Amino acid sequence: MCQIRGAFVGVAAVAAHEIRATLTWLRKSYAMRIALVDTNAATRAVTADMLKARSHDVLSFANGARALDRIRADADIDAVITDVDVRPSGMELCWETRLLASKKRSIYVLLIASSDDKARWIEALDCGADDVIERPPASDQLYAKLRSAERVIRLQRELIRMGTRDFLTGAYNRRAFFEEATEACQEASTRCPLSVILIDIDRFKAINDHYGHDVGDQALQAVAREAAREGLVVGRLGGDEFAIVLRGTPLADALAHAEDLRQRLAKMTIPSGEGLMQLTCSLGTGELEAGDTIDDLMKRADLALYRAKEEGRNRAATPPTGYWLKEKPRQAVSLVRSIARQAPAALPKRERRKSAPPSDALLARISAIVDLLIRSGLSEEGAAQLMINRMLASGVDLPQKGSARWRDLLAWRAELHRGAAWGDVLGEYQRFTALIEVIPPHERVERVLQEALWDRRRTRHDQS
Repeated sequence: MCQIRGAFVGVAAVAAHEIRATLTWLRKSYAMRIALVDTNAATRAVTADMLKARSHDVLSFANGARALDRIRADADIDAVITDVDVRPSGMELCWETRLLASKKRSIYVLLIASSDDKARWIEALDCGADDVIERPPASDQLYAKLRSAERVIRLQRELIRMGTRDFLTGAYNRRAFFEEATEACQEASTRCPLSVILIDIDRFKAINDHYGHDVGDQALQAVAREAAREGLVVGRLGGDEFAIVLRGTPLADALAHAEDLRQRLAKMTIPSGEGLMQLTCSLGTGELEAGDTIDDLMKRADLALYRAKEEGRNRAATPPTGYWLKEKPRQAVSLVRSIARQAPAALPKRERRKSAPPSDALLARISAIVDLLIRSGLSEEGAAQLMINRMLASGVDLPQKGSARWRDLLAWRAELHRGAAWGDVLGEYQRFTALIEVIPPHERVERVLQEALWDRRRTRHDQS
């Protein structure tokens, strides 16, 4: 029993010593950057000395307006200690400082006021002060309140981190990234360009399936670290897609930055159960243009990313050219993304049974639309595949079967362009091309694709 009691006393003594050591560490370890505002030079000097004795970094001001300017400019200021009687009003300084504290920044405000003026204490708390201390502040009371401030600041910063950062990679989460990017768009001008880069890990699902999700997580973390290496604003938009904001960067420089990043990413190695694993990424760039919103900018970069993947992955690309794609990025993404990747054989049997060959007149009109889509910025393959998908959806099929029907359509169109047409086919092609030219350039793609060219009854009438 005595041995047990002795052991218990020993453990208790060690625990008490550790608790005291921890409390001492907590009292001395956290050094804050504090803006001290007081019109009385003597009081300000005494308070500053007390703060410096606890290793706090003190910025002293006799004027509230100057202090506020510094607080705005210096994001590292943790706390503000101000006398109620500074000029302008200490209450006003509390209010303005509270407005600066936001979901991006934590600032603790401590007001110094006479103990017999309780009404002003209440007013100060209503104006945004976190706490009030008696004038002149006693050292023990001041230190205790600063320890309380430190706990609040730590908690607020952790909440800010949790609310703005992706928990796995440490990059901005989607909401926070778009807030940062929107702010950058608002600040950009013709003299200060703005670009973004979208990053997508090539065949990321295959990495997860083959190596496991733990290796996939390491891949995401490595890409985020490399993207943020130069202190840029990097966000994880979801899954394996990241985005970077490049302030003051035109498109050509953004493409060069993306290419350099692509090469660095391709050289990375990630440990796995099967040895070192490497990956590649596709990157799309976009530049802010006059009248753009952040959504327009991101859609333009999305078009570039899609282009990089279509051209074979592991490359950096700019958006496709063409008036319509450039001026209407949101609609352009919808158009490009509508090009299905599935083979026609994957369509339901019911749809395949209903398929019928198109008339020559219909093929002539389709060729004219393919011409329009190519002029608007799509590749020949992309334009032809889009029209093939629309034909299949309307129960119209090309005579030849196979997974590359778009090649058949392009071959038919090439013959038409060479003049190898029969009957009124060439006339129908020329007539439909002339109708397209009448439509204003910025409306052509949308209006033509919305026309009732795919009505099943009209198709049957053309074939009869």
